[in-house]
Parts: sequence; C-alpha cells; structure tokens
Amino acid sequence: MENIEVLIVKYLQNHLSPKEKDEVDTWRKKNLENEKVFQDIQIIWKESKDLKYFDSDKAWKKIKPKKKKSKLIYITGFSIAASIALLFSIWHLNSDKTTNKTLEFATLDLIKEIYLPDSSKVILNKNSTITFNEKQENSREVFLKGEAFFEVKKSKIPFIVSTKTTKTEVLGTKFTVQTTKDSTFVFVEEGKVSFSELNLPEKEVILTKNDIGIFNNNKQKIEKKITTTNQFSTWYNNTLIFNHSPFLEVISIIQQKFNIQIQVENPMLENEFFSAKIRQPNKEKVFEALKLAFNCEIIKSEKGYIIR
Repeated sequence: MENIEVLIVKYLQNHLSPKEKDEVDTWRKKNLENEKVFQDIQIIWKESKDLKYFDSDKAWKKIKPKKKKSKLIYITGFSIAASIALLFSIWHLNSDKTTNKTLEFATLDLIKEIYLPDSSKVILNKNSTITFNEKQENSREVFLKGEAFFEVKKSKIPFIVSTKTTKTEVLGTKFTVQTTKDSTFVFVEEGKVSFSELNLPEKEVILTKNDIGIFNNNKQKIEKKITTTNQFSTWYNNTLIFNHSPFLEVISIIQQKFNIQIQVENPMLENEFFSAKIRQPNKEKVFEALKLAFNCEIIKSEKGYIIR
C-alpha cells in the first residue's frame, strides 16, 4: 500500500480509487491510534488553507514521535502551520498506562467522523464531545455532550449512549442523539432503541424507525413521537427530507433550522402535506419548493416571513 500519509491526503482530496479508499477505511478501523492520525490530518486539511505546502515531518513528529526522514509534500490546500495546529489535538489520553485509557474527542466548528473500538461509526456534530474507554471488551458505552449520529456495529454486547440526564441502549442500529440545555432528543433511523432517564432505566421507552424520544429536564418525563421528517440527519448528510409531512410541522422545522419566524396567513395550508428531498438545503431552496408545491406567496416582513 502506498505511504499512508499520501493516501490520507488523496482521500481528503477525493482522489482515490474505490479500492484505495477501502484500504484507508480498513486502516482507520484497525486501531484507535490510526483513527487518531487520520483525524489529526483531517483537521490540518480543513483548517489550514493559506499556504501551498505541508511539512509532514514536523506534523508527524507531533502525531507519532519516531525517527523518519524529512519529507516535504506539495499538496494544494495544506499549510506549514499544520504542525502548530496539532498542538491543539482534540484527543486526550490518561497518562497512567496501567489503567484503561479514557479517550475524549471534541469538535469546534467542524463535523467529524470517527470509529469507536468496536468499529461502530460516529459522526460528531459541531461543538460536541464524546468520551469512551479505549478497551471495551465487556461493555460498549460512550458519554455524549452535544449531538452525534451513531451507526452501531451489531453485537451481543449492548451499546450505550449516556448523557447528563438520559441513557440510550441498543444492540445494532442507526440513530441520532442530541442534547441541549433543557432536553435530550433521540431519533431512530433504523432498528430499535431503548431510551430512559439516566437514573430510572426501568421506565424505558422503546423507539423504532422514525420515532423521536424527547426527555425534558424540567418535566422529568420522556415523550414519544412519530415523525415523517428526518430533520435530525440534515447536519451530517446535508439533505432535508419531508415524507408526507403536515404543513405546520414543516414550517416548524424550517423555523428551527434557519432560525427565522414564519407566519402562515392562509388557513387552508394548515391541512396540507408536503413531500420533498432537498439536497444542500438553504432558506431560498426550501421556500422555492413550498411555492411550487402549494402555489403560495412568501414575502419578507419585519419579524421574518409571511406565507399567503
């Protein structure tokens, strides 16, 4: 296999063949150190864009200290400042080698994809943190602050996502957990999930495909809802999906996603349903889709927008 540093760079540039991409993915899943190296280089790739070269020797000494010949790789988009960026590595390992290491992965303004020790995939949203033990032979548990999508590898060992107030337990499925100041949301994309208050696991609520579990910190109660809109996947797959969704639910989601206020002045629209798949959604694209579907007018107002 070609030098792994070079392959990672090509991977990030989307210049690999399918076979080479599979090789990199397999290498990432081999162990946590490999995944850490990949993530560090990805940070460099996304955050260092000013200069046209990357001193891999300086950067790699900070990632994996070892003797190697100095090498200069010329790649558009990389910066020599990469070696400095690595000082802010978002992986933190306990120094005591006699105990099971605790790994913490945090994001700032970037979405990150990581693999856990059991090869489960996690897509961590911006401004989120996930913590877990390096060795997970008899348990699979992570602690989440913020939002993450999980694609859990099937196993007889339960996979647990704990937050400050809740616990989500699965065997193998795809789901999103979102924590805010007041609430925790769990959306199930595939499979079955057990959702409960952290200290009351016996009062679990079972969620299946398209179910949303909501725990409100003030009410101290879990609510279960069925949605026809996968609003929880928009941030990681950049696609907004409505499937025969009630019009008012659509409006509520649009308001939340784009942080705007919308007033509906046409009462007949309240009984309508909307279906659409909007890639790379922005406010203008969504408004245009609504205009075409309902032959309505959307105008700007002092407080936001009005639909007539």
